Amino acid sequence: MHEPHLFVGEARPLIEYHAFPAENVLTHLLGSGWSKSQDEIELRALDGYLARVPVAKLKRYRAYFAVARADGSAFTVDNPAQQETNLPLAPYYLIWDNVNSPELIREGATFWPYQVSTVSLRAPALHSLMPEGMPPQYRPQAELAQKYCLSCHLVNGYGGDKMPINLADRVKRLSESAFLTWVLDPTAVDAYTAMPAMAPMLPQAERERIARELYDYFLQLPVHD
Repeated sequence: MHEPHLFVGEARPLIEYHAFPAENVLTHLLGSGWSKSQDEIELRALDGYLARVPVAKLKRYRAYFAVARADGSAFTVDNPAQQETNLPLAPYYLIWDNVNSPELIREGATFWPYQVSTVSLRAPALHSLMPEGMPPQYRPQAELAQKYCLSCHLVNGYGGDKMPINLADRVKRLSESAFLTWVLDPTAVDAYTAMPAMAPMLPQAERERIARELYDYFLQLPVHD
């Protein structure tokens, strides 16, 4: 696989892993019905990271649960985007066959959770992301928030626990320019932050468009306990 945590500029390092096909693992854990579902596979990591992968994505691309490096070296990875080195990947690391997939390359490390400890089938959390009274036209932005923000952060209690701040509240305290800087170039705000830049593989204009849509969404989202 091209290891997305090691993408720097045009570099696309190849790393081989010992891994099991995700469809086999999920069938063993969840039963054969998971592949017919319209729900999401929720993967929680030991460090609080949360990934929710649409079943449709797992049926479209080949994914695997890695358990070791093929060359016998330590089952770790560097993550320059978070200024971290030798991160343990065990017990499981969800990886994707991105070698001939420009779409997966553009996504970078999105949907590559490591330290995966629990796997479950969940319905989309629209009750949290699109609560009563939220204009329906914000649903695409809600999906962007889940994809790019809620692996580490929260919306009114829903999301990851790696940095569990409530974005429905926190973003309302930021100007648009401050939010865009945090999202697009977090080290410009805090040189030591572990927050990675959002979607660095996408064109800059696309990244800025997504960031502005996220800001508008969080401004509209009501704050609940």
